[in-house]
Amino acid sequence: MQAAKFALNVRSPVMGQLAIARFLESGGYDHHLRKIRRAYADKITSMSEAILAHFPEGTRITEPGGGFVLWVQLPGKLDSVQLYQEALKAFIAIAPGYLFSPTHKFDDFIRLNAAAWTDKSEADLARLGLVVKRLLAGRR
Repeated sequence: MQAAKFALNVRSPVMGQLAIARFLESGGYDHHLRKIRRAYADKITSMSEAILAHFPEGTRITEPGGGFVLWVQLPGKLDSVQLYQEALKAFIAIAPGYLFSPTHKFDDFIRLNAAAWTDKSEADLARLGLVVKRLLAGRR
């Protein structure tokens, strides 16, 4: 390890290490974590409300106990891969649930990242909700 470290650089940047140590000792990192947790919680709430407002009845949301990813269960066992393909046509990126299970357990789920929530996000979710409604109506 020492040889590899020496090959990359002779020594670590002392000023940077001291600044980080001071930041940690002063409670700055803890303050940052509290602030970012509040921000993520607000974004989760905003995204959840938008989903419930714009998606069809029967849509379910699983909110995280921590973090910023929402699991959305689509109504009527709608295939998340089909939704993914149609959403891409509308320039909306989603993560189909099957990607997160080797047994295809979550075929009717999508994962949405609330960390990137902005004022424009609600309009995007409204468009995605219309795609979901159109796909459901096409199956009838």
